[in-house]
Amino acid sequence: MPELPAVAEFSSNETMGHSGDRLAAAFGISRSEQDDYAIRSHQLAKQAFEKGLLTDIVPVKVPSNPDVINRVRISS
Repeated sequence: MPELPAVAEFSSNETMGHSGDRLAAAFGISRSEQDDYAIRSHQLAKQAFEKGLLTDIVPVKVPSNPDVINRVRISS
């Protein structure tokens, strides 16, 4: 069986989630502010996609699930 990649960063042994939580606390960013930022980012990506500004992005089908396409999900 193949060895799975490490989840934690090799030099600090810190996971991305822990790093994000630590940085949010250090900069005083609430979970609500993080969620608002994520929603706004997705909305802007949707607008850019609909305006044809992301024409250089090529959809990629995942072999294990051909129905999944790596692109902006308009309904999200």
